[in-house]
Amino acid sequence: MLRPRRFGKSLWLSTLENYYAIDRADQFDALFSDLAIGRAPTKRRNQHFVLRWNFSEVAASGTAEQIGQALHQHLNACAEGFSLRYAAWLPQPITVIPGDGVATFRHLTAVVAATGHKLYLLIDEYDNFANELMPRGHRALDEDHYRALVHGEGLLKTVFKAVKSARRAEGWTGCSSLGSRQ
Repeated sequence: MLRPRRFGKSLWLSTLENYYAIDRADQFDALFSDLAIGRAPTKRRNQHFVLRWNFSEVAASGTAEQIGQALHQHLNACAEGFSLRYAAWLPQPITVIPGDGVATFRHLTAVVAATGHKLYLLIDEYDNFANELMPRGHRALDEDHYRALVHGEGLLKTVFKAVKSARRAEGWTGCSSLGSRQ
């Protein structure tokens, strides 16, 4: 979903998270009872694991290697938080592979698949990372570094390939991403 800046995209992701997350079931009435969706909830209400990435938290400065490391660290930190948040529902903790957030994500999806529950991936500011990397003036990486991260087999493309692959393999319920349209 593309919407203008300050349009409530992050708030919408929070709403989705609170509606679908299995660990938020005890808060459902407090959050939604006064709304039509609260009076007539769907079967999917509070039935899923929710993993949330916020790419505005990924440092997009430095060398291509440093930026790639920051992205891996963000994915790993999100996986660690997910493992703690859903420990009561997971058959085992998520194995975090240092320096490889994509491999950690793949392990996370395999663990979730073993639970019988679906995963809902919410990505906030998905475009922020690439936009910050775009070659422009003094903030820019050189063209080669930019291409190394976002083109061909670049890291950002690899991350989204892993998401697409996991979505097919694990039969996810949904994947939502929101970015600003500038």
